[in-house]
Amino acid sequence: KLQFLYFIGLSSYMATSPRASGTLSAGKISYQEVKEHNKPEDCWMIICGKVYNLTSFASEHPGGEAVVTEQAGLDATEPFLHAHPESIMKLTLGPKGLQECYVGDVDMATVPDDAKKATKVAAVAPEAVLDPVPPIEAVLNLHDIAAIAQNKMLATGKKQAWDYYSSGADDELTYNENVNAFQRIWLKPRIMVNVANVNTEATMLDVKAKFPVYLSAVAMCGMGHSDGECAWMRGAAAANVPFMIPNLSSKPFDEIVNASAPGQESWFQIYVNPDKSVVAEQLVALEKAGVKAICLTVDSAVPGKRERDLRNKIAMQLGQQKQQSAAASNTKSRKAGNYANRDPALNWEDLAWFKEHTTIPIVLKGVQCAEDALLAAQHGCKGIVLSNHGGRNLDTSRAGIEVLPEVMEILRENKLEDKIEVYVDGGIRRGTDILKALALGAKGVGLGKPAVYAMSAYGHEGITKMVNILHEELIKAMQLCGATCIADLKPSMVNLKSLTNHVDVAPIPPSPFSHAPPVKNVRNPSVEEKKSADQIVAEIKTLEKQLASMGERDRHPSVIPTGNILLFATAMGKGLASSIFSTTPAGCLHRSAVFLFFFLIIHAMTNASVFLGGDVFNGACHLIKQNPLTVFFEYYLLLGAGLHTLVALYFTKNKINYIMKNPLQNGRLMLSSIGISVFLLMHLDHFRFGDIKVNEAGQHDFYAMQQQVFADPVNVVLYSLGSVAFLVHLQAGWPKTVLKMALPDTQRKIVSEMGQALVMPLCLLYCVIPVMIFLTSSGYTESN
Repeated sequence: KLQFLYFIGLSSYMATSPRASGTLSAGKISYQEVKEHNKPEDCWMIICGKVYNLTSFASEHPGGEAVVTEQAGLDATEPFLHAHPESIMKLTLGPKGLQECYVGDVDMATVPDDAKKATKVAAVAPEAVLDPVPPIEAVLNLHDIAAIAQNKMLATGKKQAWDYYSSGADDELTYNENVNAFQRIWLKPRIMVNVANVNTEATMLDVKAKFPVYLSAVAMCGMGHSDGECAWMRGAAAANVPFMIPNLSSKPFDEIVNASAPGQESWFQIYVNPDKSVVAEQLVALEKAGVKAICLTVDSAVPGKRERDLRNKIAMQLGQQKQQSAAASNTKSRKAGNYANRDPALNWEDLAWFKEHTTIPIVLKGVQCAEDALLAAQHGCKGIVLSNHGGRNLDTSRAGIEVLPEVMEILRENKLEDKIEVYVDGGIRRGTDILKALALGAKGVGLGKPAVYAMSAYGHEGITKMVNILHEELIKAMQLCGATCIADLKPSMVNLKSLTNHVDVAPIPPSPFSHAPPVKNVRNPSVEEKKSADQIVAEIKTLEKQLASMGERDRHPSVIPTGNILLFATAMGKGLASSIFSTTPAGCLHRSAVFLFFFLIIHAMTNASVFLGGDVFNGACHLIKQNPLTVFFEYYLLLGAGLHTLVALYFTKNKINYIMKNPLQNGRLMLSSIGISVFLLMHLDHFRFGDIKVNEAGQHDFYAMQQQVFADPVNVVLYSLGSVAFLVHLQAGWPKTVLKMALPDTQRKIVSEMGQALVMPLCLLYCVIPVMIFLTSSGYTESN
C-alpha cells in the first residue's frame, strides 16, 4: 500500500528466528513457507527476492507498525522499490544488521504471479476534485503549484504522501513561520536606475547557476511521482540550478546521477550514520561521482512530532484492529542512533573525521543561530544552510531568514564573511523572497517543498516551471528595486523593523485551484464533498417538504417571543459580566453602553409610576433613594457616561474624515450624543443637585419638582429632544454593542433586534411624561 512508501529504516537489532540467523548462502525458501509467517508476532516478507524477518522492527517502523505488518507473508518488492532503492537497506543497517534480519533467498518459481503485484489503496474518484491538474500553462505562482499537487495527490489516493510532504512538527507554527517571516520584511526600492538589462548569474559552492537558487533535499520523492529524484535532476538541468541529492532517496544513487545532463553538477545531503564505516563507504561513492559539496544535516538528532503524518499511521493500525503490544513480546530495546541514519551523538569533533576521509567541501545544513554559524566558520566549513528542517522538527524555532541578519553580523565582526557561504532554506515562495535573502547577505536560497509539490503535480517539467517562475519574479523585483546584478542587492534595500515581531500577517491570497479559501491558522483545508445534481435536487425536495409542513408561526416567528426575552436578558447579563473588568477602549465603551441601557430601563419603570399619582411616584422614588446601592450606581453611571463620552470621542477623532463626508448619516452617534449630554446635564441639575423639598411623609417630593420643571415649555421641548437623541443614539449604537457580546451570529441578530424594539417605547415614555405633566400643570390649566 501507499503507506509502505515510507522509507524502511531497518535497524540493527532485528529479531532473530529459527532461520533469521542464516547466512547469505542459506538455502532457498518457498513462498508457501513465507506465507505461514503472516502475523504481527511472526512477520516475514519478501523484498527483491530475499526473505526478511521484520517481527521486532514492525513496532518501531517510522511509518507505523501497520505499514510493515500488512505486508506480512507477502512479496513486498513492488511497494518497497516504488519508494526506495534496494541499497538503502545496507546503507541504513550496515553489513551486520542486514545479515541479522536476512532469512534467505526465496524460490521465485514458487511465487504466484498475482502475489508479485502490490495491493493498491483505492483512489478517490477523480470527479471528486475539480480539475485536479490544469494545463501547466495555467500556473502563475508557487501557491498554484502547491494547491494543484494537493488536489492531484488526494484524487489519486496519495493523501498519506501529501501529509508526509506537507506536515510540520507539533502546532506547525514554525512550518508557517518560514513563509510568514518573509512577509514581515519590506523593500526600499531605488529609482531612476537603468535596469534595461539584469544579470542574475551566480556561483554557489563552485557550481554555476542561472540565479542563486538550488533544489534542496527532500526524502522519498518517489511517493509523489514515479520518477522521484530523477525528475529533480532533469528539472534542475533544464532550469540550470544545482540539485542537492537526498540521502533517503527513492531511487538508487547511481540512477539519479545517470539522469543528469552532460556537465551537470550536484551536491549531496547526508544523515550521519552511527556506523562510520557506512559513512566512509558513502564518501567514496560521492568522490567517484564528482559531487561538489556534502551537506551534513545537523538539525535532526531525533525526528520531530509530525502529527498529521502520525494520524495516518494510527489510522492504519486501527484499521487492522490490533494492539501495539501484539508484536512487542519479542521486541528488543533499540540502541540510540540507529533510526533513519541519524546519530544523536554527532558533534563538532566529528568534522575532523570528515576532513580526514574526503576532500569534498563540507556544508552544515540546519544552522539556527549566530553562535553555531561562527563555530562552523572556525571549523573550516565551506558553507552553512540556515534552516529548521522545514518546520518538521522543533516547533517555534525561528525561520532561517530571521536568523540571517545576526549570522552575517557575527561573521563580519570576526572578519569571516568571505570565508564561508551562507544559504537560507525554507519559506521561499516569491522572487521577492529571494531578493530579500540575497540583500541581507545570503549566497543563495534552497527550495524543498515547492520542488516536491511541482514534481508531484507535473514531474520534471513542473520543477522547471517552478524555478522559471521564481527567476522571472526575481528579475522583475530587481528591476523595480533598481538592481542590475546580484552584487547590487544590499541590506539598505530592506526594512527589518517588523522581522522579529511574531504577529499575524495578511493571509496569502487563495489559489484558484484550492478546494476552499484558507481559514486563518489552518493550512490545507479538507476537500469538500462534491455533490451530484441528483443529490442537490433531492436535498431541495426535502427542504420543500419541511417548509410545507411548517405552520405560519414557525415560518415567520415574531421578533419578541417569550424565549427571546429570556435570551435577551441572559445576553445582557453575560455582556455586562464579560466586560465589567475590561481596560481596553472598546471594552470600556461596551461596558458603559450596557450599564446605561440598564439605567434607562430602571429609570423608565420608576418614571412610569407618575401615572399612578404623586404619592405612588414619590414612594417609588423614596424606595430607590433609600437603597444604599443607589448612590453607588448613580455615581458609577455618571462616571460610566463620562467614560463612554471620552472613549466615543477617541473613536470619533479617528473617523472624523469619514463622518464629515455625510454627517447626518455617518455622524448619527456623534450628533445624538450632543443632545444626550444636554439632556443628562439638565436632568442632573434638576433632579439630582436641585432643591427638592421634603413632603409631610418625610419623602423628597420629586412629583412636585417635576411639575415645577415641566411647567416651563422650554424644558419640555429640551427633554423631548433629549429623548429623541437617546432614540437615535441607541438605534445606531446598540447593534455595535451587541457585536462585542460573546454570542453566536443567530442569537446576536435576535438580541440586536430586541434591543432596538425596546428602545422605541422607552424613549416614547420619556417624551410623554414631560408633555403630560406640562398639560396637567396649574400654569397650563389657568392659561387655557
